[in-house]
Amino acid sequence: MSSIYQCEKCNKEYVFWNGIGFAYPTKYMEVVEGIRSGKMGDELKQLLLDNPKGVFDISKHVYYCSKCHAWYEDMSLDFYLPKESHEDEETLVAPWDLDHDRYRLVRKNRHICKKCGNKRTRCLTLDPCGPFSKETSLSGIDLRCSCGGRIRKTQNAIFID
Repeated sequence: MSSIYQCEKCNKEYVFWNGIGFAYPTKYMEVVEGIRSGKMGDELKQLLLDNPKGVFDISKHVYYCSKCHAWYEDMSLDFYLPKESHEDEETLVAPWDLDHDRYRLVRKNRHICKKCGNKRTRCLTLDPCGPFSKETSLSGIDLRCSCGGRIRKTQNAIFID
């Protein structure tokens, strides 16, 4: 389930889908191959070379810049290592399995605003899923549509599966 958001000015509707869905295994392997080949930067490539048992969270989130009010959807790319008791587990791990009992966060990926370059973007959870997920309230967040109008949560929801 995901909430539907709407622009107050032009009525354009937005649905933010966090995660990946059923395509997760295929998408994960594509992303990891991109990291290994250097397509996603030398820093991520070296991180994976140095930590072959590490896993990336490739779920999508909405990132918001409080400086220029731009927002975009992007993969988290936070990096985790298994705790000692789980070192022999698979390296294909779903985001909801990256709990604190089995994995520890090693590197939080910094998302830089694509519009103004601000290094302090905020991750918004607008499609809560999983046991650790809570929906971000938009109070105090000036999320804007391309027309300049404010985006607000409606009472409507969309269901999948």
